Order: sequence, then structure tokens, then C-alpha cells
Amino acid sequence: MTSSLLLARDHDTSLQAHLDEFAARGGLVLFTLVISAVFWWWNADTIITWYLAKLAPCQVQSCLRVFDPTQWIATRWMLIMLLSLLVTMPILSWQMVTFSSPGLLPKERLWMRRILLYLPIIAGSVIVLTLLYGLPALFAWGHEMNTSQGLATRYDASELLLIAFTIAWVEGLLVLAICAVLAGGITGLITTYSVGWWRVRVHGFTLGLMWLMLPESLAGVRITILIISAILIEASFAPFAHRHGLRMSLQSGRGILDSEGGLRRICIVDCRCAGACPSMADVQLPGGIGAHSAGALCLSHEERDDLLERVRDERFSDVLISGCDGSPLPFQLRDSFAILGTRLNGLNLLTGSAARSQSSPLESLDLQLALASTVDPWPESSIRARQLALLSTHSRPSRILHCETTGKLPWGYQLRPDEVFLPAPGKVGSEIMSYAAESGITVSNFDPAGAD
Repeated sequence: MTSSLLLARDHDTSLQAHLDEFAARGGLVLFTLVISAVFWWWNADTIITWYLAKLAPCQVQSCLRVFDPTQWIATRWMLIMLLSLLVTMPILSWQMVTFSSPGLLPKERLWMRRILLYLPIIAGSVIVLTLLYGLPALFAWGHEMNTSQGLATRYDASELLLIAFTIAWVEGLLVLAICAVLAGGITGLITTYSVGWWRVRVHGFTLGLMWLMLPESLAGVRITILIISAILIEASFAPFAHRHGLRMSLQSGRGILDSEGGLRRICIVDCRCAGACPSMADVQLPGGIGAHSAGALCLSHEERDDLLERVRDERFSDVLISGCDGSPLPFQLRDSFAILGTRLNGLNLLTGSAARSQSSPLESLDLQLALASTVDPWPESSIRARQLALLSTHSRPSRILHCETTGKLPWGYQLRPDEVFLPAPGKVGSEIMSYAAESGITVSNFDPAGAD
């Protein structure tokens, strides 16, 4: 279902256009791979001669033979492809990032870039150390065991190379899988909710390819290699398997119960509307509510994608925009919220900030009164009680304004520093009237039908 989410910069593009772009980028990678293969083809014999001298546990002329010419040719081409892929890796990484970035959410984009940055360095180091030092030492140890028993040793040169290059490919796959898991965990993609999805794909892809790549000469240790690889991959999952998320503002299972007993996970987005809306950073939010900060959602593609990703990951059921009611947001974001089943609403703080041109100690109270006037999931009948609780604990105004019919200030009215407006339509309530009478506060109604 989330595959249909629309990112901020998404636009309608035909499938043929995507295929054309993919073909163009793939053609560049293929061209580089072919040129590299031609270069290594001319130098393959020199490289094989040098490496055999280092890999062989004995004198090359005395104990190395080629028993199967076709396998020797296949091994030679395996070396060419391995070296060509290493040379082409930077261009391949660049094209993959450029092609896929427009369709990835921020954490997914960061995950891919980290993989493509660290993978060549780590995999290259592991493969070089294994080929130049690990395998020669292992073959030398095996040769000593053979000679100690009085055996006349003869080794298949193509088989030695095939084992060495196959192990290099297996190590590359294993490093790719571990780097993918670690990068996914560090960026917050792997959590207790998504670890099952990751396990199936990482284990299935890696172990399946290893099974196909291991030759018959390694059939005896094939199961052992797969088990060790699975254990190492699973060990990389361990730090993230029980993590709920890196920056969860509302822990799993927390929220507010509505009138029907349903759990509502609400996120209040402190959108400052490019400086036009007051910040809610100092406002004490009710318990069981998450928070997110943004500078200007309507103007920033990155902030909209960041909010969408957070709503998806934390499974918010409601999003309240501080500055507006959510309707000015672009269609892509509103449609994506609808796909996720997330209700979009707002506090309309821009209206209140426009009505208060003078600085006032009651500005913080304005923000909290707007939040207290929110109906869903809180009951409408308790709005005045919540407003009274705020009035009795904050700086005392000298005048309270309200409007029974609309619950909004008249257009163009400017609040004085000692005035406060109660949002939400309806009568002001006997509790607030009693509080105002005891405190000497004037209560005024903007309804043309009369005043309190």
C-alpha cells in the first residue's frame, strides 16, 4: 500500500520514459564495463602468472598443471569480470544513486548512499587481504600436510584460481549484505516492525546467490559457508531487531483513546510558516502526543518528505499542522496521508498571530488555547473545561473574548496585549463566567445577537 506514496518532487512520467532513462544509464555502465574488460583481457595472462606465483604453495613449474582447458578459460574470464566490476563500481554507484534518489524517502536515500560509499572500501579491503594473504597461507598449510605424509603433490592451477575467485565473490556478497543491514539499522530503517521484511530479503538474496556461485569443488563446505554467512548476517541484525526507531517522539503502543476506545497516535507539527507563525517549542503538549518541527512545509520539498517518512514509520493516525488546517499543503502530501489512513487537520495559529500585532505575555496562552479547542479525539463538550484549566494556570488576562456562532475573531480585529480569545463556537460556560467574575475579568461576545 505504501508503494503508492507520492513524494514532494514526484511528477507523472510514463513507464517508457523511466525505461529510456534506465537504458541510457545502463548503457553508460555497460560501456565502461566492456572497456575495462578489454583492458584486463590484454593483461590477464600477466596478472594470472603473478598471482599463481603468490598463491601456489610450491614451485609453479613443478607442481601446477592444467587438467581441464575449458575450466582454465572460464577462470580467466572470471578474473577479467571481477577486475572490470571493481573498476566500474564508482560509475555504477553514481548511476544507481542518481536514478533511484527521486523515488526514495530521506532515510532510504541516506541508506543507499552509505552503502555505495562504504561497500567498495570495506569489500575491497577484505577481498585483497584474503586473496593476497589468507588463501596463500591456507594453501601452504594444506601443502605441508600433504608433503608430511609423503604424497607427491600435483595441483590444478585452474581449480586453485577458481576457488580463490569464488571466495572473493562470496566475500563481496557477504560484505554487501552486512553493510546493507548496518546502514539500514543506523539510518533507522530496520526496527522491530520491519526486521522480518529485511531478514527475508537479505538472507534470501545473499544465501541464494552463494548457493549458485559455489562450484562443485567446494560442495563439501558449501553448507558450512552458508551457515557461517547466515550467522554473520543475523549478528548484524541483532543491535536493531528490538529497536522501535531512532527518533520516535511517541513510543509504540502509546497515544490517546478516543470516544470509541480506539488508540489515536497524534503528531503535532510545529510548522513556523517561514517565520509567520509562532513556534510551539515552549508549549507543554499533552501526554501521549508526538511532535515534529518544520520551518515551512509548503515551501520545502525535503521537509514534506521528512514528515511523510516519520508519519509512516511511527504510524501516526492524526497529524495536526500548527499554522493552518492542512488544506494549503500540496496534493502529493495530502494524498499520501490519505493512503496511510492518517487524518490531517490543523490549529490555524496563523489566524491568531495575525490578530496580535503587539507583543504580549499571553502569546503562549494563545497557542495552548488553540490546542485545547481541538475536538477530535477530545470531546467537544469538554472544550470549555480545558480552556478554563489553562486560564487558571497562566498569566491572567483583563478581558476574555469569544464568538458563540463562529468561534473565530472578526476579520481585522487586533487583540490588545491584555486580551485573550477563546476559540471554538458555543456559549462561554458557567465555569468560565464564574472564574471571570471572581477574578474581575471582562467577558465579551462578538456575536451580533448580544454580548455577555
